[in-house]
Amino acid sequence: ELLRDRGLPLTLKTVAVTINKHEVWDMQRFAEDELGVPFRFDAMMNPRIDCSLSPLAVRLSPEECVEFDVRDQERTAEWHTFASEFQGPVHTPDTEGQLYHCGGGVDTFAINPYGEMTICTLSQQDRYDLRQGTFLDGWNSFLGDIRVNRRATRPTKCVSCELKAMCGMCPANGELEHGDAETPVDFLCEVAHLRAHVLGLPIPRHGTCEFCEGGSRFADVRAAAERLRALDQSKPSGLGRRLTVINAVASPSGGCGSCHHS
Repeated sequence: ELLRDRGLPLTLKTVAVTINKHEVWDMQRFAEDELGVPFRFDAMMNPRIDCSLSPLAVRLSPEECVEFDVRDQERTAEWHTFASEFQGPVHTPDTEGQLYHCGGGVDTFAINPYGEMTICTLSQQDRYDLRQGTFLDGWNSFLGDIRVNRRATRPTKCVSCELKAMCGMCPANGELEHGDAETPVDFLCEVAHLRAHVLGLPIPRHGTCEFCEGGSRFADVRAAAERLRALDQSKPSGLGRRLTVINAVASPSGGCGSCHHS
């Protein structure tokens, strides 16, 4: 109330988890109808930046994450628009083989409380101490070197996946969940494939993927998609007015803040 009285910009945001998922719609009504401020939420959960997996104890299942999209027709429409613009290869021919494909080190960066510059808020593997050097050296030499010279060392199912924009798999997520920038995060992969099935989007083959046709988890994804398509999409409604494309390329609010096409 004090912020609103003073005319300061205010948006309310939450993370949808197992213990509050039933309250998200009421949070939206409270924020938008009673307070008159924008509301947005993330339906995904990352490990802590020290790589502790404890937050995953309350992470929603992939089916629960996509249900938030299905429950609102406007949100579904926004995903279709997003997919039409960004679904496809994440690398241009001249950047193929580079490990990073987000905006980190291109037009964004992060500085932690200890004065260390990193490529994004989630990644803590590579840190440049600004107390010992200059910002320009950190930006041009340190982060610039990571962007240009850090290469993928092996083929994975993520390298050629055209759903990657909707998935949000990035080196930081690999580091947090597996301690390795290139190891795929299957949770993100399952959410992306499930969302594509529900929205009727094509899923080009991209190597050995458990969630693609012929994979060990394909039947599970298809069954979940059928359940979601059977839901009543007429209620609750309105949540999609301010879509948060979670952990995805061109995300206005989700993930690390640097996930978009460079």
